Amino acid sequence: MRKSLVVSALLSLALLLAACTASTTFDPQESGIFIRRDRHVIGAEIESFDNSSFETPRYSDTELIAFVEDSVREYNEETADLPYVRAAELEEAMKDAKDDEDEEQVLPVAIERIDVVDSVATLLLDYADCTHYLAFNGTSEAVAIQNLIVGTVKNGNDSGLTYSNMVNAEDGTDAMAVDVMDNEKYMLVAVEGSTLVTCEGEIRYMTKGMEKIDAFTVRTVPGETNYIVFK
Repeated sequence: MRKSLVVSALLSLALLLAACTASTTFDPQESGIFIRRDRHVIGAEIESFDNSSFETPRYSDTELIAFVEDSVREYNEETADLPYVRAAELEEAMKDAKDDEDEEQVLPVAIERIDVVDSVATLLLDYADCTHYLAFNGTSEAVAIQNLIVGTVKNGNDSGLTYSNMVNAEDGTDAMAVDVMDNEKYMLVAVEGSTLVTCEGEIRYMTKGMEKIDAFTVRTVPGETNYIVFK
């Protein structure tokens, strides 16, 4: 609930979430999420941050940055006792750790970019996994995504998923469930909500009715669980 309020506040500030990756270019022109093979999730939204039509500036990039940093720091402190907002800050702190055998730590949510350029605010948030994505943003109808699961096809097989109503992403023909199940090492994404999903690998199968944007990107069908399998 607290994070639903954060999202509402971000939207009221006309916040942009944008993302990019090392192996697959992710330069969205609209809201969406990026799924990495290591199960990290990066969120993306695009909104105007233009003050030109107001006599008195309505948006403040300084206030925006402070608000986002405070929200991320609060979440990381509550969930992992890590008072940092960027991965570099955590890395620097870990250099001073006395126990060299401590398990490597990762921020639940990390700011990778936040700025305002040409009347567009850009923020890149890296979520350690889908659980933190949902916890930070909330799952109410006010947000784009109500549920998100990232795993492998093997995880889906083990849970009894039947892979019904799926098509081959390449040509849109019906996909045979056995063909999907045989690719146990492929990544499997389940999304409930209305959003654009970009994957780090080429999408091989997807739920029928989803719109294919390119080899790595699809648009979900609102009101149902959308499944995506990527290589």
